[in-house]
Amino acid sequence: MIGIEEKKYRIGFIINDASSDYSKGLVKGMQQACYENNCSLFIFPVGEFGMSYSPYGYQKRAVASMITKYNLDGLVFSSAVHGSHVSFEKLKEYIQTFSDIPVISLNSIIPGLPSIMADCEPGIINMVSHLITKHGCKRIALMTAGENSKEAEERTNAYKKALSKHGIPFDESLILYGFFSYQMAYKALEDYRAEHHFLDFDALVCLNDYMAYGAIDYCKQNHISIPNDICITGFDDIPKTSVSDPTLSSINQQIEIQGKLAVDSLLKMIKGEPVKDITKVPTKVRYRQSCGCIDLKESYFDYETEQYTVISKESTLRNNSSSEWLVRKDQLVEINNYFSNSQGQINLYDFTGNFQFTMTNFSVSAAAVCIYEDPIYEPKIFDHFEFPERTFVLAAYDNTRNFSYKRDENTQPFNPQEMIVPKEYMEFSSDTYFVVALSNCEYQYGYMVFKAGAYDEVMYDLICTILSHQLASAYKLTKDQEERAKLDASNRHLRQISRTDELTKLLNRRGLLELGQEAIDLALKREKTGLVIFGDMDNLKRINDTFGHDSGDKAIIATANILQKVFRTNDIIARIGGDEFAIVAPGLDNYSFTRIKEKIEKECIEWNSQNENDFKLSISLGFTTFNAENFAMSALLLEADAKQYKEKRLKKSKESDKART
Repeated sequence: MIGIEEKKYRIGFIINDASSDYSKGLVKGMQQACYENNCSLFIFPVGEFGMSYSPYGYQKRAVASMITKYNLDGLVFSSAVHGSHVSFEKLKEYIQTFSDIPVISLNSIIPGLPSIMADCEPGIINMVSHLITKHGCKRIALMTAGENSKEAEERTNAYKKALSKHGIPFDESLILYGFFSYQMAYKALEDYRAEHHFLDFDALVCLNDYMAYGAIDYCKQNHISIPNDICITGFDDIPKTSVSDPTLSSINQQIEIQGKLAVDSLLKMIKGEPVKDITKVPTKVRYRQSCGCIDLKESYFDYETEQYTVISKESTLRNNSSSEWLVRKDQLVEINNYFSNSQGQINLYDFTGNFQFTMTNFSVSAAAVCIYEDPIYEPKIFDHFEFPERTFVLAAYDNTRNFSYKRDENTQPFNPQEMIVPKEYMEFSSDTYFVVALSNCEYQYGYMVFKAGAYDEVMYDLICTILSHQLASAYKLTKDQEERAKLDASNRHLRQISRTDELTKLLNRRGLLELGQEAIDLALKREKTGLVIFGDMDNLKRINDTFGHDSGDKAIIATANILQKVFRTNDIIARIGGDEFAIVAPGLDNYSFTRIKEKIEKECIEWNSQNENDFKLSISLGFTTFNAENFAMSALLLEADAKQYKEKRLKKSKESDKART
């Protein structure tokens, strides 16, 4: 109907490593399909399932638990990759945890799920047959993955079928295990040579290109000529195969087509349309220098097809490769600078302040960091992560709509299993977003969602790692600062209690000696003098004895209130004994004391007239002046007390004379 906007679907892709050429090819195909269908693509790089190459690499898997019907409409699962280190049953159990949304499996047949499969058998058979018939190889070794990889198992079976087709018996000793890894392939050849003393085969078929390059570099290091001594072939036909030395004969899976078909099939499932159980994408062989089809000196041809048609290399290909290397070098320099700058300590306030600038500098146009109330301890490899229901957006921005946000006291929590990021912080367009865990060692702090820019995926992986460490450091510093602030507040409270008179809430003797001396020292630094005044309530003992201690307390409190009313707010007022008070008054002089004394007497008379008590308030006062020669608080109190005592004796003498008359 006109006026009704078609629903924008959210497609998820769960992969171990978004920076691999295999993943990049799949993503490129998915992006094309998502663009054509106005979909958002969310990529979850979650590391290896069932194992971890690094001590804490398993923490990446946490974000997979966000894959729910509330966050996504469908999921593409890279089954072949994730099945490399676990049993097929374990893999099926894991995929079933996403059963509330439609799922497409890539390169592994999972019962109940539509699968997009590379038809590996023709490519493997053609490659092995080519080595036998074209290059005369008779002893062909195979570099494969571990026992759990269905993908490797299918390719191995095709290898065996090709040998059988040419009457060559299968030899178990020629199976080497490189686990789809450059380093493991290199080591596998080291171990083989240590056991057999030399490489006793004339060809090595590797089931991915990374293992092939591990084997090539091993041969180079040990002066084994390729292809003269050993022909080496790969599988995947990654971009490097056309420009490496030697260029690598490989099998092209048409990965981009697989990625596009996966999204197209998933959208059909979401809409309730029928989808094939298995969709096969044919593999195509590319014969290059590493098997001997193209001369090592030839730099103008890329590969020969299965029909031995020579495909010319674009004249700009090598130059473009050099440019790409220079770009990546510059990116690494920028990231290294970021790493160096991240070594300084910052708190969460500084982290949020730097976040937009940092990520924008790395060509990220929109991003959001979401954190948990407290870090979550995850000490062991896990399949599922229990997300807390209360998660907060710490910082978010979108440069395309000039939006920026930093967490404050009004930030509301949300449940990440119900929304990846609340829409008021991040609006998802028909674009590609990465969802990565933010962890440090055994602790999960949260996750980040971002729209990647011009940097290579492996660079963004490094950036996220540095950001995770910086977040962890900022969180710890912030908590330390908060704890110190609480401790300081507690200590201040305790100091205040220890300095405060419980009855009047004025300072006590300890408070006067500490703060009074500070006030004197500060006044003298400013070249000012002042007064220390000593006051003693008149007849407090008589009030207590005659009218009770409650009346005595009332008189003490009233006297304290009068002193606070008369003296300035910056004067130091204290009750230093039962009926004794003391005041430090910077800047006052003898004349000031006379005025103050008169005001206190007036206030006492007014209080006595307004309160129906059988006792009268009165206080005797004495003072001394502090200056550069006389500034010790204890000595000043004694002097002021002595003068107060003279006044009290004079008062009593006058009262006695009055009584006699």
